[in-house]
Amino acid sequence: YPFSMIIGIPLRDCLVSSKLIGIKTSLNEFIAYQELGKIRQLRNELILNNTFPLYLNGTLTLPNDVPMLWDDTSPIILTYALCGFANFGSMGVALATLGVFAPTRKRALTKIAPRALIAGSMVSLMTASIAGLLYDTRHVTVPILNLNSTHV
Repeated sequence: YPFSMIIGIPLRDCLVSSKLIGIKTSLNEFIAYQELGKIRQLRNELILNNTFPLYLNGTLTLPNDVPMLWDDTSPIILTYALCGFANFGSMGVALATLGVFAPTRKRALTKIAPRALIAGSMVSLMTASIAGLLYDTRHVTVPILNLNSTHV
């Protein structure tokens, strides 16, 4: 939760974003991106149906088990925060691979691996915070794709 606040996620989206960052770290980034994709798809459907403002101001409520990112910057920042291979599975793969190449250094590698996991996570979070600083919602246009038309 504190990392979500530090990288610039608005407070109302910090809980959902911290869960996604936790999924990325404990499981892997692919599962976290799948969850982010579901949230973005629902968000886009609500925007296209013109019901997003009703959910945003509290007139309509989402079911308790449906996560939502309410601010425009949150999906952008999370896209960068979830990018990277800093998770426990990748740490295990790296230890196994490097252990084969340097079998006498396995103990040193085991000590370094958690630090590398933390450093890799911090790099992704710093990149996300910079993306959040550079992202300007005033100049964003949401393109509506018409998939039944042909452009020449």
